[in-house]
Amino acid sequence: MKILDKKSFSVDVVFSDTDKVKRRLNFYAATHYHYSKDNIARAVLNARVPCSMILEGVWLNLQFDLLTFISQCFEPTFKFRSIDAITLNGACLIRKIATQKS
Repeated sequence: MKILDKKSFSVDVVFSDTDKVKRRLNFYAATHYHYSKDNIARAVLNARVPCSMILEGVWLNLQFDLLTFISQCFEPTFKFRSIDAITLNGACLIRKIATQKS
């Protein structure tokens, strides 16, 4: 992936648990905050994670360990089932999108 405009770039990942409740993680790059547990904005069904370390104008492999983010952002009783949608917002070039089982 090559991000052309970091200020408008974000990634939304919608996933569901074993009870079929959908939740959302939003990774956004338009921030000066670095990722830490304190900078995550949490709600019951969604979380917003700052990703200022994403580089603009270079080709990169953008990877997220979703199970770790889910455990940090939502209650411990949440049981991950599946990814329902991945949305890329902003100006970027994409070569390939892949998922991997843990």
